[in-house]
Amino acid sequence: MKFKFILLALLLIWPISSLAMSASSGNYITLAADQVVNGNYYTAGNKIEIFGTVNGDIFAAGNDIVIDSSNINGDIFAAGNTITIKGKVNGSLRLAGQKLVVEAEIAKNILAAGQYLDLNKDSKVQGHVSFAGQMASLNGWVGGRWESVLENLRLNGQIVGDAEVYLSDNQTANIDLASGANIQGSLKYWSSQNLNLDQTKVKQGIEYHTITQAIQNKMKPEFTLFGIIWEILPISIVALLWWRFSKKFFNESYDLVKKHPGKSLLWGLLALIVIPIILILLMITVVGIPLALILLVSFLVVLYLARILAAWLFIRLIQQTWWKNYRGKEWALLVASLVIMTFLVKLPLVGWLIAFIFYLWSWGAIAYHFYHRKNN
Repeated sequence: MKFKFILLALLLIWPISSLAMSASSGNYITLAADQVVNGNYYTAGNKIEIFGTVNGDIFAAGNDIVIDSSNINGDIFAAGNTITIKGKVNGSLRLAGQKLVVEAEIAKNILAAGQYLDLNKDSKVQGHVSFAGQMASLNGWVGGRWESVLENLRLNGQIVGDAEVYLSDNQTANIDLASGANIQGSLKYWSSQNLNLDQTKVKQGIEYHTITQAIQNKMKPEFTLFGIIWEILPISIVALLWWRFSKKFFNESYDLVKKHPGKSLLWGLLALIVIPIILILLMITVVGIPLALILLVSFLVVLYLARILAAWLFIRLIQQTWWKNYRGKEWALLVASLVIMTFLVKLPLVGWLIAFIFYLWSWGAIAYHFYHRKNN
């Protein structure tokens, strides 16, 4: 089975080919139509609107993201609740969110995960579309291949290449080939039941495959008691030791993220991007190699600790929102958070995204504390 599109870890592979960049954060971010960014553009906020020219890649994280420009000369990496892409993108889309709307011309590919993907009649994708989520609707044109793992798919547009669809093991899961559907290649779908599909909509034929137990196992997270204990026990020990000596740091980090969520997210993103760049630059100089090795060890240690802090931020948010009357031990919450996060990251589609957002927040808090302690 080809599940390349589920590997949304591509969102973690940030390009480092260009050191030129611009960054912004806040509640409401706007890049006006007359503004030009020569390099990568990093932004985080509640509402983000981009109308200007970006001669590089866009990295955006927020609640409501709108990119409406015909001068996006790079890829778009975006994570948010609602993401709308208009105009023209001379690159690829890497999207993760609840509602994803594309009404633009995309020069390359789309890799997306979320609850709903809408490629409306104005959308034109020159390359492939890969989507994992609950529902997708295609009313536009796709020049390459279509791949999806979802519950419901409505096709009312054209796919030049082949289509592969993996439906969830649900009796309501369905593929709707509407009047405007036109697949020039073949349609292969995996489902628990054989669907009554219009053969005239698919030029090279339709193939039905049953969802065998082996395929279902690949689509579901695998948990073993031994594996969970082996994974949680060592990090729990480290977490409790860190908590014993740095309880104030944990609580201050939560207050910081709660007060400045967008800014903390941007700090975390920049830290994960800038530090590897510095490591690479130091490695190419003989004098800088010893310093690079020290920095590398420190970076790996912080990577490990950031996972602990991310779990704490997650459980603290839950406790403060829905469990304010909790009177138990805070260290017990910390251990519980590591257990929950271990299960969360194994959940398909949204689990890793939630964990990654909290991971960025933890990096932002660590970067903030390091910066201010250095200045003081």
